[in-house]
Amino acid sequence: MSFKLTKSPTYVLTLLLSMGLSSCVSPEQKAANAQKALLSELEQKFKRFVESTPDLYKVSWKVCGDASLNLNRKINFGCDETRDIPTKGFQEPIFVWGPAGEIKFINKPSFADVSFLSTLFVKSRGCLLSGTPKEQQLYVVREFLLKKGSTPQPTDVKIEVVPKQEKEKILRNAVANAERENASLTNFGVSSNGLIPTGKTCPTIDEWKNDNQTTP
Repeated sequence: MSFKLTKSPTYVLTLLLSMGLSSCVSPEQKAANAQKALLSELEQKFKRFVESTPDLYKVSWKVCGDASLNLNRKINFGCDETRDIPTKGFQEPIFVWGPAGEIKFINKPSFADVSFLSTLFVKSRGCLLSGTPKEQQLYVVREFLLKKGSTPQPTDVKIEVVPKQEKEKILRNAVANAERENASLTNFGVSSNGLIPTGKTCPTIDEWKNDNQTTP
């Protein structure tokens, strides 16, 4: 009796695989394949997240008249200043969800007669560190302790849109940092830098008013 092949070689190969040829794969390889599939799915979700979110804006500043206990005053000449790649004596810029534009300082007396507190607000959809975009309004970006006689101005602050390629890199780092931070908080009850979390990250101006009981 002769055997006549009526199906294509591709069909036969698929059939053989479905009949158990795949059982030759080791448990380790199966686990590796599953891990690869999971990573691929997570990457696709991340890409969709990047595309679905608004533009990121970088907020940088140089506010002089620093009255805080600043051991690096000789480096930055008594200014609170950002650097894209911060070095000793400088701060990291803050990233906010766009659109971002209005800049506002609100000053209030400090516990010392020779200084005052100045809070920088930027109108945006919230800070990146707070998570996903929120309602557009004024959010706290930075608080400065300044010497009396200093006059912080909106011109001391620079806001610029982040290029899309850089946005993806920033978001990838933020997601990784958030995962580590959540694990630290869950397992130890403290943040990853060993400190007990205090206050709210990037509060709205209304939340700030409630906390400070101050009407600008």
